[in-house]
Amino acid sequence: MFHDGSTYRQAVGRIGAPDTLYQFGWNGSSYAYGHNSTNVLSIVDSPADAFPGQARILHDGELYRLYRLAP
Repeated sequence: MFHDGSTYRQAVGRIGAPDTLYQFGWNGSSYAYGHNSTNVLSIVDSPADAFPGQARILHDGELYRLYRLAP
């Protein structure tokens, strides 16, 4: 979960799609798929040896930043 300056968000992945995240935004009572957000986020330029299940998302006020652990 993270906050981008206007909305609390959650992004989740799924097994078999390591370069895709699905985004949910807080609508005032629950997290709703695509609420005030991009429904599907594509991950680009991730190192080949990164662990897809170990990631953190930050928002720097302008862009999303995804950090993945690598060996």
